[in-house]
Amino acid sequence: MQSLPQNFFCDELCAGAQNFCDELCAGAQNFCDELRAGAQNFCDELCAGAQNFCDELRAGAQNFCDELRAGAQNFCDELRAGAGRGEFRLPSIRGGVPSPCSPRIYTSSKTAPSG
Repeated sequence: MQSLPQNFFCDELCAGAQNFCDELCAGAQNFCDELRAGAQNFCDELCAGAQNFCDELRAGAQNFCDELRAGAQNFCDELRAGAGRGEFRLPSIRGGVPSPCSPRIYTSSKTAPSG
């Protein structure tokens, strides 16, 4: 029976340890690569979702403002038309323009206070 070389056990142990470390590092590297790719994908989807949310929020706000303006315009048009028919009159403000937001809107010239 042939005897083993003196450093056989240490050489095998070191080779096995080296192989284990190489595989561990490769696995860790692979794990990190997949983690980075997943995180990047997560961030991309998060940003896209946030962008979509902001776009819809802006569109909704724009629509709300457009409808508010249209409603205010319609209100002012009807107010002017009613004032033109003598249904009510806006109080005059010296040095300014009558305001449709004025709390004093009188239903007829007979009930309007003088002055």
